Amino acid sequence: AYIFGTMERIGLNCHAYDRQLSGAMIKYWTNFAKNGDPNGGGLPSWPIYSCEEPLTMVFSDEGFEAVDLIQTEIEDRIVMYSQEHPGFITEIDDVLRNGE
Repeated sequence: AYIFGTMERIGLNCHAYDRQLSGAMIKYWTNFAKNGDPNGGGLPSWPIYSCEEPLTMVFSDEGFEAVDLIQTEIEDRIVMYSQEHPGFITEIDDVLRNGE
């Protein structure tokens, strides 16, 4: 529904950000179909995925951007672990500073 701009036609309750996201997705797909490159038309850059720069385009109600999902996953796991194990970050910091 987002790719074809038919959200309201099929009965989805849409907000302004849904229409904005749909419009961006349509532009990216159209650019890619025309030129083999999704970029252009004032859209945020959609970089080519590579092992050196594993960036993935993420579309959400907060907008769209290229994100390193691998790094994000690592950061999320660190935050989750530190919440489950209070003092973990302090202990690591002590080890790194004092070699203990």
